[in-house]
Amino acid sequence: MHFDDDNDSEEYHESFPPHMSMGGSQRRHGGYHARHDRSTSTFLPWSNGSVLDHICTVILAICLVLGGLVKAGVIKPSSAASRDTSITYAQGMPSSRPSSSSSSPTQQDATDSASSDSSDSTGLIGYRYDSSDQYHQYVNEIKAMHDKYHAMPAAQINEYVKALSDAQSAIDTWLRTLDHMLEATSYGDARRSMNRDAATTYYNAKLTDLHQLEYDFKINRAYRISIETNTTATGSYFEIVFSQDESHHAPSPQQLDTIEQQIAAFQGQPGQDGTYMQSGEQMLSIAGLHADYDFQSIGNYCPSMTTDQYTFAAYCEKKTDTVFVNTGHEAYPYVVRSPQYLDELRHEIAHYLVYSRCDTVVPPLHVEIEGMTNSYAVMYLGANRDTLNSTGASFPAYAMNEQTDQAAASAHAGTCVVD
Repeated sequence: MHFDDDNDSEEYHESFPPHMSMGGSQRRHGGYHARHDRSTSTFLPWSNGSVLDHICTVILAICLVLGGLVKAGVIKPSSAASRDTSITYAQGMPSSRPSSSSSSPTQQDATDSASSDSSDSTGLIGYRYDSSDQYHQYVNEIKAMHDKYHAMPAAQINEYVKALSDAQSAIDTWLRTLDHMLEATSYGDARRSMNRDAATTYYNAKLTDLHQLEYDFKINRAYRISIETNTTATGSYFEIVFSQDESHHAPSPQQLDTIEQQIAAFQGQPGQDGTYMQSGEQMLSIAGLHADYDFQSIGNYCPSMTTDQYTFAAYCEKKTDTVFVNTGHEAYPYVVRSPQYLDELRHEIAHYLVYSRCDTVVPPLHVEIEGMTNSYAVMYLGANRDTLNSTGASFPAYAMNEQTDQAAASAHAGTCVVD
């Protein structure tokens, strides 16, 4: 599996221009009185009573009035420049389906004015986002997640990423992500809305995203976040935008159940050439898969996968619709003429189904992944246990036992992480 850190810089910039307040103070000028025959007027100190002085007086008065309106919040100056610090990380393999929740509701509801019964000492009105219970829960969960992983023993956190070739880099990136997220919370959320429930809805969605982000780290799936900090006329706020790769859409759990039932019931027959190759292709098609007999080409998608003479077939989650078959394997000529060939393919289909249910082919379930995949093929795809277990004699990682059966049942149920 491959880990890719899209963030080329370790710097995290949080510089903001200071917020300029118009009408923040008033300065009184002494009056200079000039007496005329018909009226007495007060001009500016430099006044000589000319028309120009009258114009200057009017301009100054307008400025003072506008400044007072700004200070009162009736008129708002342009917001200070927003700062979008995009900190983007990618880890593991592409996701198999989009996030169950989009990052955030539309920002149109995050206005700076609201009903008159929600004003505060600032004179501004509206329900502040950071006064909601869900906001405080969100911030507290970010802090708790940050502290948990920074205090977690190396052996424990490594369990989540041990399948990656650059596991330490994945851990470092995750901890760095949590650091930036915690730092962003210092901006608070001074946005306001006329809708009392706007913040609740917004931060409920953010809590869902936060839980999904942690899950993605645990299963080695690609995660991508952008941390944005902004300053408006009413104050600052932060936003953590979470997104996932949507390049592959897995079938629904119900559709996967149907696929499994059809494959379990599939009875292949040898073709005119005496092999089960055609039957194998028919069975793969039930799951929407096809066979690629150029086994070496798997390296174009999953470079870390070995293509030695011991591997009969393989599944690469970066080529989600393909099972690669090694026709150069020494046992291929006689296995392909035996029903065992279909069981070997069922094992690879099981990899695809675990990936579809768990978003990874290596869910952290504390068992050998190949053994769990064999158990899945036997329990849900109709594979022969003795046939697949015979591989375990030479390759212990493929051996099935009670633990691998339990792990297969967990993956089938969508419970793909065991802490």
